[in-house]
Order: sequence, then structure tokens, then C-alpha cells
Amino acid sequence: MRSAILEQIVGAMLVIALSVVAVGAGALSTTASGPARGHPSAETVPLPGATDGPTRDTLEAARLPVVDAVAAPYEDNAPVFAHYYMWWTALHWRNKLGADYQVNGQLPLAPALIHQDGCTASSSFNGNTLLDVPPELYLVDQDAAGTFDLHLSQAAHAGIDGFAVAWPGDGTADQTPSSNRWNERLASMVDAVERFNEDGAEFRLMVAYQSRRADRSPRPVTEVTNDLEYLARQYAEHPVFGITDITDQVLVIWMGSSSYTPEEIRTASRSTRDELTLIGNEHRLANWQRGAADSFDGDHWYWSSQNPTKNPWSFEQVEALANTIHDDGKLWLAPIAPGFNISNFGLGGTCVPRDDGETMRRLYEGNVRSQPDLWLIISWNEFLENTYVQPSLRYGSRYLDLIREIFGPFETSSSSAIAPGPGN
Repeated sequence: MRSAILEQIVGAMLVIALSVVAVGAGALSTTASGPARGHPSAETVPLPGATDGPTRDTLEAARLPVVDAVAAPYEDNAPVFAHYYMWWTALHWRNKLGADYQVNGQLPLAPALIHQDGCTASSSFNGNTLLDVPPELYLVDQDAAGTFDLHLSQAAHAGIDGFAVAWPGDGTADQTPSSNRWNERLASMVDAVERFNEDGAEFRLMVAYQSRRADRSPRPVTEVTNDLEYLARQYAEHPVFGITDITDQVLVIWMGSSSYTPEEIRTASRSTRDELTLIGNEHRLANWQRGAADSFDGDHWYWSSQNPTKNPWSFEQVEALANTIHDDGKLWLAPIAPGFNISNFGLGGTCVPRDDGETMRRLYEGNVRSQPDLWLIISWNEFLENTYVQPSLRYGSRYLDLIREIFGPFETSSSSAIAPGPGN
């Protein structure tokens, strides 16, 4: 069992299911007025070889109603990954925190104050756009060797099974692990996971391929093709990319796939179709059904701002998409986030308050109905959009503790049913 939350869900489901079966059986039993409803009247005829016993009519009347078999309940022991961003270098932190914010090897100050509404913020540091920082801010330059080691240890101890590493490649046909900073960091992450797994851990990676430029424009199809071919060439059959019960290939989420036509997607993925497990980033059912589905092995909706309070209908949207994907025999990678906030400092966005963990709990309770093959937490370290679960100055390890509570070890001694199976 993943958590106590799921036990509450399944308890209600089982009570309803058993009540329906009991009521149905009673409603269709025989009465003094004749045979059960739905069965024609029949002459009483002794069974062959019987001298005193039930007749065919009696047995027919007493027969239990024919009902559809109840599908096996869904057990949420799906792997849990987190989106991981590799651009948090010392320079990137400085750009986001502004020149007034000082880090001198000491425990940093909170860069902003969040008001009681959980959204509005103010900062005394000119140029700052962040609400929070990791307590070890002076150690989290991702060009430093120890950063990945630290994050792997923190994530694994919270029960996270792997990272979906954001990677853009450079679009060239002859790129190598050392030809650009993104390839170097991806190679460093792979090395770090190999070191981490030496003692028996099974942490895994997938690639969240960034197909859009910084200005959000889609990259040319030839560049996408070259980047996918690089991943297949460099990491095919590498053990850190094999995800048990999901795929033994490199799993690649094509982030921003909805910016490409179905024909462009087919063209870019054709040469690696048999070498990569390619997941789309098609938002909503209409996107999946626009002609792109045939090029993908599954889909992931990166819904970082899903609001369980103001948009409870979002769960129906997620479930409808997931049901169609599963009907197609493909993988569904469900989103879950602790909150979202880009409503301050001129960023021009919206806010979903964290509500002390309640937002994440409710998103789990709603999105588990989509029966994920894999969960993707948004995110490990997106501090600009404030979806991070990485330990921070403001929240400490609160959200890693919550992840452990929600996605805790599967316990066979607990109720194994957590959500209705297909067709319920």
C-alpha cells in the first residue's frame, strides 16, 4: 500500500462495490409471484434422473444475475520520478537572485517574504525573482562534482525512484558527451547515478528533452532528429536508464511536442523509433488525438499549475486522457506538484498555493484515478516557478517527508486496492 490516503480511497470503493452486488442479487431473487424478472415462465419439468428435487424452473429462477466481472483494483506501486533541471549554476543563481543578494559561504537569507495568502510575495533585494533557496546554496552549482551526489541521496531517501533530467542537446549530428555543457552535465549525472548505485541502490534516469529554445520557439526538426539520435547512440542499453516494468530502453519525454505537427514528429523520430521509448508531451485529449499518438509510446501532461481547489474538473480531464492512452496500449505518466507560483516580481503568471502540503495531497487523490504507469513530480528544483520539492530554506525537508508519506513503500499487509480498475 502506498499510503494511508489510498486506504481511505479503497475503503469507500469496496463498500460501494459490495453493496451494489448485494442489492443486485436480492432484487433478482425469486418471489411468490413467479420467476425472477428477466426470465421467461417455464413449465415445471423434473430433472432427468431426479425423483424429488429442484426443477429446471426452480433453478433458473434462483440463478444469480449475470454481472460484469469487477476489474482488479489498481495498486499504485508505480515508479515515482521527479523533473530535474540542470541549469542551476552559480551564474544562474546570481541572475535570478540579483546583485544585492549575497552568498558568502554562510547559511543564506530567505530572498523573499510570502504573505498569508500563500501567493503574494515581497523582497528587499533588488532584481530578485525567487521566493526560496536551498540551505546549502553555495554548494548547488551543478558544475560542481558533489551537487548531483547530494541530490541523488536526498531524493532516494524520500522514496523517489529517479530523475527526468531536462536536456536540450545542441542539435548537431556529431555531438559527443564533451561537445557542450548540457551533454557534459548529462554525462556527469549518469556517472553520479552509477556511483550511487554501486551499493545496491536502483536509482534511474529518463530524459526530458527540451525541444524549445529559450524564447519558446520550437527547434528545427533536423536538430530534434540529431539530438534523439545522440541519446540512442550514447546511452542505448545503459543500465541507469532501464526502468523495471516500464522499459529497458532510454525513455525520452519530448517536452513541447505539441508545438510540432504530426508529420514533423514522425520525421524527427523515425530513425530512433526502435531504440528509444518516446513519450509525448501532448496536453489534453484533443492534442493526443490530433494524429501524433502513433509516433509515441505514451504521454505525459506537464501540468505544473493544476489547481485542485479552483479546477476540480481537471481530474476528469486527466482521467479522460489517461483512459484513452491506456486503451491505445500505451504508457501514462501522471503529473503531481506541490504548488506553483510565478505571480510576483513581474513574472506575469498565476499561483497555486501550497497550503502546507494539502495541494499535493489533493492532486494525488485526484490524479491517482488516472491509474498512472509512472508518476512525475513537478519538480525537484524549479525554483523560479516554485514547484520544487528539494530541501529549501523556507520548507526544510517538508515536501520530501510528504512524498515519503504519499508514495511510501508498498505494504502487502495493508489493503491492496486503491482505485477502481478499468471499466469502473
